[in-house]
Amino acid sequence: MLTKRTKSEQSKGTSLRDPFFLFLCHLEWRDRRSLQAYEELIAALDDPDEVIREVAEHLLHRSSPRRRTADQRNTELSISNAHFWWD
Repeated sequence: MLTKRTKSEQSKGTSLRDPFFLFLCHLEWRDRRSLQAYEELIAALDDPDEVIREVAEHLLHRSSPRRRTADQRNTELSISNAHFWWD
């Protein structure tokens, strides 16, 4: 379970997040659609630490709720099973 930061912690201007915490938020959002985890990732986009901002942006992009269509899955499968001339 994620813990919510207090207002005083949020107002200090220092990053209380770390990449591992953001990764856990990413998993919670991706697997369980936890709104709190999503809010933490969004809030990290405004973090004072540039690395934290970049990690949050990357994880939000990776957890995009876009679903692959059957055609995309079939294309991926045929590409993974393809034999190329260099094989």
